[in-house]
Amino acid sequence: MNRKLILILCDGMRSDSLEACGHPMATWMQEHSLHTLQARTVMPSITLPCIMSLCYSAQPERHGIFTLQYAQPLKPVEGIFEHLARHGKQCTFYYDWEELSDLCRPGAVGEGTLTASVFLSGGRFVLKINTNLERLGDFAEGIARFALNCKEPILASGLVKELRLEEMINQVSAMLELAKRALQEESQELATAVFAKDNLLDEINANATAVLADYIGKHPESALSCLNLVSVFRKLERSGDHITNIAEEIVFFIDAKVLKHSGRTDEHYTDDKK
Repeated sequence: MNRKLILILCDGMRSDSLEACGHPMATWMQEHSLHTLQARTVMPSITLPCIMSLCYSAQPERHGIFTLQYAQPLKPVEGIFEHLARHGKQCTFYYDWEELSDLCRPGAVGEGTLTASVFLSGGRFVLKINTNLERLGDFAEGIARFALNCKEPILASGLVKELRLEEMINQVSAMLELAKRALQEESQELATAVFAKDNLLDEINANATAVLADYIGKHPESALSCLNLVSVFRKLERSGDHITNIAEEIVFFIDAKVLKHSGRTDEHYTDDKK
């Protein structure tokens, strides 16, 4: 028997508004569906805790979500997606708010018994990419101001080489170019290649602090320049994070794969440090 269930969530809409609106579609849906107008919300009555409770049949005290930010429950809770997947059913999930992607567990998706599809309108997709690009512009401006305000020569050439600053800059540029090509060519392969490249930025940034601390101990007169340089490395590392965000949105746009739940290197991407 081919039976389907469609669950529609309208965030912020009170149940009595269905009766008050008088729209024929609202009336038709009530007449042809199982429904109740007596349900009560949970506290706090904000989007994510309420939807989590609906999908997991659990109070916020059980699933652990009390804000608009998702956090992994300390004790696993089986929700509607896991339940349907366990019984061999397939689901399609459309949403337009990133935090809701956590309602769909990647384990069920990976087993092939649950198919999660994400719908992002073209306008929202472009807006999210523009937001990340705007942050990249802020970081670039901060680095440029550092370069303008510093006195030449700022640090010994040997130290700059040990810090791998040029390598980090080249990697950021390569990631941004790769993300641009992925968008232009609508290539998931190019977009996912960005993820592993971010690992190198994390490595260089982590090592830079220790190298600069050691240098300050030997050259205290350069302490201020070294401290300012730490912020440059941080900006470059954060630039990599935002480029990775862009690549993830490109993947969402191409084939709606939910990747933000999983560790990027755990997905068997090549650990590219070139």
